[in-house]
Amino acid sequence: MTDRQNTDWTRTRIAMTLVGMAGGAALYALIDILPELVRNERILMFISIVIVGFFQVLLAMTGPVSLARAALPSLGWATGVGGLFLWASFRFDKLDDFVDSGHPIAAPMMLYLVGTPFLTVILIDGPRGWRDYAALFQTAWTVLVRFAAAGLFTGLVWGVLFLSNALLELVGIDLIERILELDPVPFLITGGVFGLALAVAHEWRDYVSPHLLLRLLRLLVPLVVPVLALFLIAVLLSGMNEVLFLFSETAMLLSVAIGAITLVTVSVDRDEAHQVQARLMRGAVRALAVMLLPLAALAVWGIAQRVMQYGWTPDRVLAGLCAGMVALYGVAYSASALWRGDFGGRIRAINIRLALLSLALAALWLTPVLNAERISAGSQLARIVEGRVSPDAAPIWELAKRWGQPGRAAIYELRQREGYPQREEVVKLADAAEAADTRSDFIDTENGETPKDRAEKLAALLPLRPEGTELPAKALEGLSDWHLREALDACRRSFDDGRPGCVYLEVTFNPARQGRQGVLVLRQSDNRASAWGTLIGDSGMERTGELMDLAQDRWPRLDASIITQIMEGAYSIAPAGLNALNVGGMSLFPDN
Repeated sequence: MTDRQNTDWTRTRIAMTLVGMAGGAALYALIDILPELVRNERILMFISIVIVGFFQVLLAMTGPVSLARAALPSLGWATGVGGLFLWASFRFDKLDDFVDSGHPIAAPMMLYLVGTPFLTVILIDGPRGWRDYAALFQTAWTVLVRFAAAGLFTGLVWGVLFLSNALLELVGIDLIERILELDPVPFLITGGVFGLALAVAHEWRDYVSPHLLLRLLRLLVPLVVPVLALFLIAVLLSGMNEVLFLFSETAMLLSVAIGAITLVTVSVDRDEAHQVQARLMRGAVRALAVMLLPLAALAVWGIAQRVMQYGWTPDRVLAGLCAGMVALYGVAYSASALWRGDFGGRIRAINIRLALLSLALAALWLTPVLNAERISAGSQLARIVEGRVSPDAAPIWELAKRWGQPGRAAIYELRQREGYPQREEVVKLADAAEAADTRSDFIDTENGETPKDRAEKLAALLPLRPEGTELPAKALEGLSDWHLREALDACRRSFDDGRPGCVYLEVTFNPARQGRQGVLVLRQSDNRASAWGTLIGDSGMERTGELMDLAQDRWPRLDASIITQIMEGAYSIAPAGLNALNVGGMSLFPDN
């Protein structure tokens, strides 16, 4: 190691430490000082996004790129992202409503995550650098490893500080505590240490490299392939309705698909010399690439089912966009795997193109082109006007309160338009939604219900089994208002034959227990149900706990069809040490 290299390293460490401290000071100012100086919430948000993004990109690029060369592009990229985010916020009258909607933040995250490696490589290799997959791959994973190492070291430093303070306090010295209590100091320490750690990680990049992580991730491929194959075979044999119960499961499929894309990507690595070489591993990677297509198709199918049944919502638009990207990866990866020749080279070329597409879509997500609220409001407006959804099942409150200006425009259109089904009821609900501050207030206004009213309505709707079972007067008033709402919503989620989506079954699970015991089974969606044990005592019915499947020794996954099975008497009560409810191939008992 030469003196010149030592000097360069020292300068880099000092510079990165100062940049980190500046970032910490800026974050402190954004939290404690700037809100008092800037009263306009949107301007404050814009400044915050630009500053946070600037330091994030600057710290990521500095090392491979000199600090002086990285500063202006980092500021430009952060300003562009902040400008798009500011533009998108005008879909809502109130900034809080925009932020609370949740989904807009996905776009800046994607723009920073995917855009930073492209920006870094272009600064290093020139305008054509974005075509160099090896450089892009190495840069992206190196940034990840450097940030992880720096974060770990920063946490370690704070641990040492806390232990040092505790040690000195044993002899009555509280100097460290008094220093840390100064408002900006924790921000300065965190930023400075993080910047210093990034500098050291870059200096020792031959040792602090992503190669170990990439090799470990490759080892997951032979484990994932048989599991994924078994899952797809099970879907083929049992049918997709048995697998896709809820939208959350579709989200899980997307997560698995993204994981599969990551494993294929790390397996083909940055070039042919570094990709997997063993024949078994190459075959496993090709198999994983082929299976990505049916996995993506399942995710697309699940979202399509929800959209056809319930229309678009902003969350479904985002999920649909993600599913579309996963489907593109699935088609491209499967075709590459089935085509003879340089499989790895084709995957690397595909990854560049689809990464650029993801950047474009992330930017469009913050523009009117992909306005999720506008798409959703138009979809729900059409469903209401065409009579494809009843007023009480339509997302009236979301249109009025959650979907910004497009939602309110849809409410205005519903008021102005004449002649569509149940118009008077829709307008009445729209008025109630605009007057309500929360969804709970809207439901109360919509139905004119108090907890006592809900208990009475639940009693009128709730089927009781066995036949002839009667509940004590006002028994349901013992349930909390939250549980009354849940049960009443489930009962109103009726089956195609008109039967309510709920049932109460009286079951004496534990003969030694005082009070009348039973089970309340509630329909949560088209294919999913939940159930909990109940106990009726002097104060009415109370919830005693979830049901455990004793046959499988796990929490059960209940299909909505068990509600109709219980109504039709397709169950039995059998002892299992204590009595248990046998229905749908399960042995259920309250886990309390």
